[in-house]
Amino acid sequence: MIRFKPQLILLLLLLGLAGCRKEDPNPELLDPIYADLERRATEMQKNLDEEVKKQEDLHKTLEKSEPNTIELKKCPTRPRKI
Repeated sequence: MIRFKPQLILLLLLLGLAGCRKEDPNPELLDPIYADLERRATEMQKNLDEEVKKQEDLHKTLEKSEPNTIELKKCPTRPRKI
């Protein structure tokens, strides 16, 4: 048992030196679930921006039109004020 102690210490020392030199600054980038969630979040943000733009266009159309005219009837929905 005594003759194995230096070998064990040497093995632990080698493992300690050969291990990771420094921490990974962005470990979340290695995770496929995180990458999928990021992709879905960017898609949702893009969809939200498009819908807000559509709503702004509807507000402009509604403000330009006069009551009880064809333009007002062609407006798909009456948007709520933001």
